Amino acid sequence: MDHKHMKMTGDQDYDFALMMRMHHIQGVKMAQKEIDKGRDPDMRAAAKKIVEAQKKEIAKFDKWLAAHPRKSK
Repeated sequence: MDHKHMKMTGDQDYDFALMMRMHHIQGVKMAQKEIDKGRDPDMRAAAKKIVEAQKKEIAKFDKWLAAHPRKSK
């Protein structure tokens, strides 16, 4: 789901976790393109570090979201 089309729930913690998760997923996609097609070794190395770090962050948000399901209004 595109984060531009997501509706806020009003639960700041939940919204933050959900939006940051989406933000990190997009970062991984961009970095993966650099790894796959980039030519500069420094940029490719940076992209690899980003993928590693962002995947860890995504896992943290996934764990938090699973433990704090969205409350229905």
